[in-house]
Amino acid sequence: MVRAKASLSAEDVGWAKAYTGEVVRVFGEEFMAAADRFNEGPLLLERFKSAIEWVVSNGWAYFRAVDEAHNEMRIASALLKNVRLKFIC
Repeated sequence: MVRAKASLSAEDVGWAKAYTGEVVRVFGEEFMAAADRFNEGPLLLERFKSAIEWVVSNGWAYFRAVDEAHNEMRIASALLKNVRLKFIC
């Protein structure tokens, strides 16, 4: 059950923006470097950014989607560590 909307403080919004920037930078570089093997990186990054935007607009009760998007990127990152894999969708 999702709680009622609770506004984030200015400090919370600042943290969310800094967190987003760092996550997008790290995974973006990694996904770009592996673009010849994995073309879904931009989709995962957009899903993460959208989840953060939703939290900023609607409150911490929606942070679960951020965790899920971050976990998807971590799994993709772990799989990409094996440079011999090629992902075909």
